[in-house]
Amino acid sequence: MKLLLHIGTEKTGTTALQNWLHVNDKALVSHGIWFSETLDRTTNRKIATYARGFDIPDESFAAYGLTSPERHTAFRAEVEAGLAREVAAARKKRVGHFVISSEHCHSRLLSPEAVADLAGLLGRHFDEIEVVCVLRPQVDLWLSTLSTTVRAGGKIQPDAKGPFPKNPYFNYLELARLWQGAFPQLTLVPYKRVRSTIDWFCDRFGLTAGDFAVIPKVNSALDVHTIALVNNLDRPMAIEGRLNQNRSLFIEELSGGEPLKLGIEKARAIQKRFAGSNRELCEMFPVLTPEMLEPDWSRYDDSDNFDLLAPVPWNAKLSEVVVRLNVEAWIQRAKARLAEAELAALRGEREAAAALWKRAEGCLDAADQGIAWKGLEDMAPRVRRLRAQVKPR
Repeated sequence: MKLLLHIGTEKTGTTALQNWLHVNDKALVSHGIWFSETLDRTTNRKIATYARGFDIPDESFAAYGLTSPERHTAFRAEVEAGLAREVAAARKKRVGHFVISSEHCHSRLLSPEAVADLAGLLGRHFDEIEVVCVLRPQVDLWLSTLSTTVRAGGKIQPDAKGPFPKNPYFNYLELARLWQGAFPQLTLVPYKRVRSTIDWFCDRFGLTAGDFAVIPKVNSALDVHTIALVNNLDRPMAIEGRLNQNRSLFIEELSGGEPLKLGIEKARAIQKRFAGSNRELCEMFPVLTPEMLEPDWSRYDDSDNFDLLAPVPWNAKLSEVVVRLNVEAWIQRAKARLAEAELAALRGEREAAAALWKRAEGCLDAADQGIAWKGLEDMAPRVRRLRAQVKPR
């Protein structure tokens, strides 16, 4: 069985492809294609976390509860066992291709040791491995990733300089050398020539896209005013190794507006930084030409609105308001779960009551996290009183 390992890059239709693979997984099996489930749907994130050392954690460590070397080791063992079981199940179905799709492989696995570690795991299970990476012109990629940065809790500076070749995330020549060192069969696909990664996948396997379920558009870019708003808030993804439960802002529900724009002069200057490494890459992979890695310059003009991202002097107060609202929401949720638990207990439904008390505790833990984070001690007594109502299980 052959493995197709799709490693990104981000902002080349990866989320759409993953959702499409997920929605159509059963239909794809009938065509001899298996999309990994044990590595987490839809992003197969576990495969990148597996190969990332405990000494260089990212936000996925908090999501998976990897707070100690022992937990990290146990997680790796679970991934190995789960993948082995899933590969065995796929072989029973007699599929010819196994697909893993995770753009985090490109963005998180940056050392030869990490990529070799991944190759060691996958090499035990597959007869042949092809790594596929879709490449987008660097300035286009950078501009598109800014929405992702904001969603993840990062900030975009009004004087952002853009990427440089020393950044391995944007240096495709170094990316190719890194991955081809462990996976000789490396396929690079110019996004400018395919646009739809789903269509590329269908062409790759001789499928007709119209025969499969259609997915809605996802992961659209945030407008400049939403980015400016979030820029002025303190919204880290994790606090002290735990997922931040008090960062909700309804970003996706806000109405759209003016897009973030980069002036053509600055855009050309950023892309020029990669001209040399892109030429070398095309020499390594003759299927590519430098033109394939150049942006469509008609999409850029003289307008630039990065100045709208400047911080406001009252951003700390704005952040506190948002966290207070989140803490208040957790308190109200805890009250509701406690009332439901009491009713369940009165009905003699002990297991249901215990589950509801546990959910109430989770709400109160999230409230306490926000209180400690922003020093909202005036709200703490309310949480303590509610916690006293949780019955032992």
